This record gives sequence, structure tokens and C-alpha cells, in this order.
Amino acid sequence: MAGIVIIRVGIGLEVRVEEADLLGQVGEICEFIGPNLARQIDRACQADRLGYYPALDYFEDHMQVDADLLASAKHLYEIVAELVRAEVTRRLRPAFSNVFCEHIQSVALTLPRVRPGQPTSIGTLARHLTPDRFRLDLLVSNIVREGRIGGIDTQSRQKVERWLKDHFAEVNVSSARVV
Repeated sequence: MAGIVIIRVGIGLEVRVEEADLLGQVGEICEFIGPNLARQIDRACQADRLGYYPALDYFEDHMQVDADLLASAKHLYEIVAELVRAEVTRRLRPAFSNVFCEHIQSVALTLPRVRPGQPTSIGTLARHLTPDRFRLDLLVSNIVREGRIGGIDTQSRQKVERWLKDHFAEVNVSSARVV
């Protein structure tokens, strides 16, 4: 006779928050942060003759980037991250027996995928610095019968995509593994 077991699956995903939701939750500051920070970072990179845009931490003590703007941006990323964490957890709770967010990070805090001097570099950098994309590492639990454990990682991936797709502009699950 097969018993019931709890299987934990680690899920890595990236979500993009709808612009209207972002404006409704934090206001118009989210439209202001990206472009202004991008212009200042571009000027600082040109002054330092860098061939790339470093991650935001590089500019903490940089004189050409407004420290208050940088602090406001980081604080905004934290606020939106908490909202995203709560929304993801709330939306996935009915699909899994347990949902735990192990890590969340704003994509804006990572190294941008654009270089200075490209035709649309400031616009692309501004989009990168907008607080609408987040990477999450989740640990979800599934209650299954012992005989049905195979493919639980794929099922969990599909559940996450299905349960979140109507609540975010984009949902990309990058990994799912049984832990």
C-alpha cells in the first residue's frame, strides 16, 4: 500500500510586475527612478572611461551619482520586492502545501546587459533600473502518493507558471529541482 509523502521542489523564476500594478502600489516614483539614475550612471561611466555599466553597488561612493537618488532606488527595490514576495506566496499557496521564498532580488541590482556607446544604451539601462523585474528562489512542497513522485519537478514548474501567469506581466521559470 502506497503512503503519502511530502516532496520539496526548489523553483527559480523571474517575474515582471505589470506597469499599472507598480504605479498603483508605489506611485510615479518608479517611472522617475530608472531614467534619472540611468543618465547619472552613464555620465559616471563616461567620466571613468568604463566599457561597461557596473552593478549599482559600484556607485555608492561615486561623486557623479546622487547618493540620495541611489538610496531611494535601493529602498524602492526593497519595497517592491516585499510586495512581489507577498503576491507570489499568496498566489501559490492554494497550489502547494507550503510555499517559502528563500531569496528575492531585483534585477536592477544585477549587472546590466547593455554597454555604454550602444545606440539605445541609456533607454535600455533605464528599463533595467526600473523596479519591475525580480528573481526569486522558492521552496514549494507537494503532498503526493509514493508511486507518483516521478516528474514532480516538471509538475511544480507548470503549476507555478499557471498560477502566476495572470497576475504578472511575465513569468519565466528557469529551474525546478527536487530537493
